[in-house]
Amino acid sequence: MPKKRTVAAIFAVSGIAVALVFGLQYWKNKSNEETDHYRTGTQAKTARDSMPRWLPDDATDVTIKLKGTRLDRILKATLPSGKPPVGCKPLEAGTKAEKPTLDASWFPDKASARAQFRCPSDPYKGTYYAYMDGKTLYAWFPTALGARD
Repeated sequence: MPKKRTVAAIFAVSGIAVALVFGLQYWKNKSNEETDHYRTGTQAKTARDSMPRWLPDDATDVTIKLKGTRLDRILKATLPSGKPPVGCKPLEAGTKAEKPTLDASWFPDKASARAQFRCPSDPYKGTYYAYMDGKTLYAWFPTALGARD
């Protein structure tokens, strides 16, 4: 009988270890996400160095969600002009935007299918895909390494 107990104990400990590994991985992935909201583009760029510099100062209602251990980001802002930020370039015909790697209740599903332009790249912040819906800008930095020009 001691043999059966030993085997059962090994299986129990193994099962607990596997559950802990998967649970910790899930917690790590979700716990490193943060969302911030700012009244203006100026306030957002002053408060957060990781905010893209192309975001207009006069943008309002700025919300960003990011993953702390990676560079993934999603961004929503109201642009009074209703025009894309200066320096953003239209997507070339046939270009498929990468999908956002984060989600939020305030960020549309299937945003990549609506991508209209890419905003300028810089070495630290990378390149965002984006689109305008009326005066609302939706932008995303889709991968850990970011989209490349």
